[in-house]
Amino acid sequence: MAALRSPEGLRNAAWALLASRAVVWAVGVPAVLALGTSSSGWRARADPTNITGTLGGVGHVIGAPVMRWDSVYYVQVAQDGYTNAKQAGFFPLYPYVIGFLGAPIVTGALLSLVAFAAALVLFDRLTVLETGDALVARRAVWLLALFPASLFFSAVYTEALFLLLSVGSFYAARQGRWSWAGVLGGAAAMTRNVGVMLLVPLVILYLWGPREDRSGRRGRFALRADALWLLLVPAGCALVAALMWHKFDDPFTAWTSQESYFGREFKGPFSGVVLGAIKPFDDLAAGHLGGFVNKGALFVVCAGALGVAVASFKRLPVAYGAYAIAALAPALSTPRDIGPLNGSIRYVAVVFPLFLWLALALQRRRRAYLALCAIFTLGLAYCSVRFATWRWVA
Repeated sequence: MAALRSPEGLRNAAWALLASRAVVWAVGVPAVLALGTSSSGWRARADPTNITGTLGGVGHVIGAPVMRWDSVYYVQVAQDGYTNAKQAGFFPLYPYVIGFLGAPIVTGALLSLVAFAAALVLFDRLTVLETGDALVARRAVWLLALFPASLFFSAVYTEALFLLLSVGSFYAARQGRWSWAGVLGGAAAMTRNVGVMLLVPLVILYLWGPREDRSGRRGRFALRADALWLLLVPAGCALVAALMWHKFDDPFTAWTSQESYFGREFKGPFSGVVLGAIKPFDDLAAGHLGGFVNKGALFVVCAGALGVAVASFKRLPVAYGAYAIAALAPALSTPRDIGPLNGSIRYVAVVFPLFLWLALALQRRRRAYLALCAIFTLGLAYCSVRFATWRWVA
């Protein structure tokens, strides 16, 4: 347990946070100054009241890497509450917290940064607990921090808060602290629509382990009264439904709005991956080289994530692979009409077991690890430029 309290993990998380955020701002700010912002109709529809314009001249440039696209919805909910059904797809915990704190753009970015820092520390500790190897933990943290879609961990988005709550819930469960596991899991279910999926690994950990409150053993454990804490996970989901019922007379608005307003429709388990393999070549045949590259990269990332999720069953406890599959399933089974995998890379970013598996797989392959870090860094820079200049990413 001494390794869990080592300052090395704190330093590692701090450096990963600083280095990855330096990439986001170092490319995002110059990109806005050099390229300006996209004048496409998508931008006008995403920010019709020009909320991002309230940042002022300097603030607009500095805030470009954190306040774009879905950030507008979170700020709207933070300022005025839920006023239309389109906003219902953005779960309430994050915008309500920043609305309570005030100045939602500033507090939203700060909350994301603080949550991301804490999530990296907990992820380091969880990895050491699981593998007993500080090197694997260090690499897992850096791979997560540099992943291209990690730009959302400092944006006014829910990704960082959700990552903190999900890693925290897992870490608490591994230590047998079921009250904390339930509370954090319930909060995650109020933060994103996939949060309720945490119930799957928490139940597996409770029934089959490994559990530190049973000396790290695996087996078949009997149900006790403390298992009731896990009901807080679906309870968080139920609170969201109650809020939607109060606001829109329909408890399922938070889920149905994904299809009604954002073009997500269930077309079969992991159908997005199949359709995502075809779509790049449709763009290529139509002469859209940029679409071919972007959609092709999305397919590689999403298909790779699914492959890693399956492979993780061999090297990690079952709960990790089960969570990875459950967390990826909603996004990869509801392809969007404008692009089967559009938006899916953000769902990949928060599935932390993927990065734990990658670190284990590259444990003795330093060159491959450094090469992957370099690829991730280039991808992070590319995505940060697009995001900051109001060009669609993720």
